[in-house]
Amino acid sequence: MRGLAILLLSAWAAGATAAPKVNLEEGLWRLNIEMEIPGKGPETGPLRRDICLRPDDVARLAVPPNSPCTVSGVEITARRMRWKVACEQGQMRSAGVGIMEFGGRELSSALVITTAEPYAMTIKQSMTGQRIGPCPPGTATGTTPLRRYGQ
Repeated sequence: MRGLAILLLSAWAAGATAAPKVNLEEGLWRLNIEMEIPGKGPETGPLRRDICLRPDDVARLAVPPNSPCTVSGVEITARRMRWKVACEQGQMRSAGVGIMEFGGRELSSALVITTAEPYAMTIKQSMTGQRIGPCPPGTATGTTPLRRYGQ
């Protein structure tokens, strides 16, 4: 269960397909991710990440890289992305749906995952994001820029 929570907290995906032009400004984005895990799930707390994004990078936010999850049914429009996810990790099996909305300089998403027996629970993840400026020169999209010590 902890592995699934860590995977979902990362919230970035590798190998996603290109998306149509969405209402999202290119630049450095600050993403805030929170999870609700019922019962005695791991303490995740809010996670904040800065990442360089382009409009055609949004599908990368569906699942984290190197996760045991597969994404299907991705539908992307200028203002919204919907997807389905199925995950297998050891004996844990789970499936869910996600939705993300774009507003130029803001985005928000919700992902609901239901796990199969013997773990049977519903995990909710929410993410908000704001564009905070241009990406530093030479920073590839989909990466977190390095900062000087103390920044």
